[in-house]
Amino acid sequence: MKITLYGSTLFLITWLLVSGVLNVSAFQQFPNQAISYSRAFNLSNDTGNAIYPMDASSGSNVYVVWTEGSAGIFFRASPDNGSTWSPPLTSPPLKINSGTQGTQYPMISANGSNVYITWTNGITGQQPQLFFAASTNYGISFSPAIQISTGTDASITPVISSWGDVVYVGYVQDSHSYVTSSTNAGETWTTPIEVSSYHEPQVYASAESGTIVTDAGMAVTMNDGTSWTNIPVPGGCCGAEPWVWGYGPNVYVAWETKGTMSQVFYYYSHNYGSTWAGPMLLTSNLTDAWGPKIAAYGNNVIITTTVHPDSGMAQNYIYVSNNAGVTWTGPIQESGTAVDVGTSLNVYAWGRDIFAIWGREDPSGTWVTYGTYSTDNGTTWVSPPGMDISNNANGVAANANDISTGWVVNFGTAAFATWQYQASSTAKSQIYFAST
Repeated sequence: MKITLYGSTLFLITWLLVSGVLNVSAFQQFPNQAISYSRAFNLSNDTGNAIYPMDASSGSNVYVVWTEGSAGIFFRASPDNGSTWSPPLTSPPLKINSGTQGTQYPMISANGSNVYITWTNGITGQQPQLFFAASTNYGISFSPAIQISTGTDASITPVISSWGDVVYVGYVQDSHSYVTSSTNAGETWTTPIEVSSYHEPQVYASAESGTIVTDAGMAVTMNDGTSWTNIPVPGGCCGAEPWVWGYGPNVYVAWETKGTMSQVFYYYSHNYGSTWAGPMLLTSNLTDAWGPKIAAYGNNVIITTTVHPDSGMAQNYIYVSNNAGVTWTGPIQESGTAVDVGTSLNVYAWGRDIFAIWGREDPSGTWVTYGTYSTDNGTTWVSPPGMDISNNANGVAANANDISTGWVVNFGTAAFATWQYQASSTAKSQIYFAST
């Protein structure tokens, strides 16, 4: 069922109640955006080929990390919502790693004054492994990078989440998923534990527990990563591109099933992962749904998904729950029509405010970074096709890619978006940034 939304017209949509997941509900979209992004600027601002950015925030402190391949992992921090930066934009960014071996897939997590970064780093004569560096002073300086994985096979595609001094890092080695943890802000680490024979892990840390989800299963720790308990997941429900996030005792996971009939299923826990409800089908009113992303705050939870990705029929949709995942409103269209819409890159919530970001190809073939937001717990959103954040006249910004080429986080109505931008096929990619 395809719904097209215009202006501030109020639509009352009655959805078929499937397994008690969807409610009869109403939603309204903003005719015009009340929040706007600053003019985008070059954050990497160097001669390297800067790709795969990710940002994080802790209050008004904003952090952005990216890779420039053999040149290294680079970083900038802002103490004032992205107004000024350290190092300043007139100086080269801070290099996190040493040496000139290849680097890939930097990931970042921040809370309080702590900033944690992990990535895949080449090692002379060996397969690449995961490295880690930490800052305890809001990103002003970092500890020397240390290696946190070993093995004869390469360790790739790390993921990271933290709570205070507790840090969890998941990764893939020989198509299996592993997790390692630290309880002292990354000074020492547990021996990695294999949590799944499947790949594509995502990890989430809370005050009481940690949850890691992979292509066909999940595991929970209640002792800061000393041990992990596998949670059975029925075969056939949950096949790929998992996501996990939560707030307080509430934890949510979601998967796609792949194929042209792909659907999104989800689980939720209201007790830090001790027990789970699910699996439940979320996208019964969509077809070919892929790449779920999750944001949560209080009892509000958002799941975004993309239908018919990498095609002229691609669209991004939003589902909203205001009762901790028990019932849902949606799908709410966020992206509008386009030649192609990339899979939703990220969605993030703080308080009543929610921001999402994705890549969108316009009819001329230009890829542009787009986004949307809600300031009322997901009740109303910017009208499709959303907000042109990058506003680039040509080139490629946050194009469709299985690896994230853009990211957004927020602190209330202050949102921070970053993405990679290549002005031409011969130009080197750079990292751009805009804030509300």
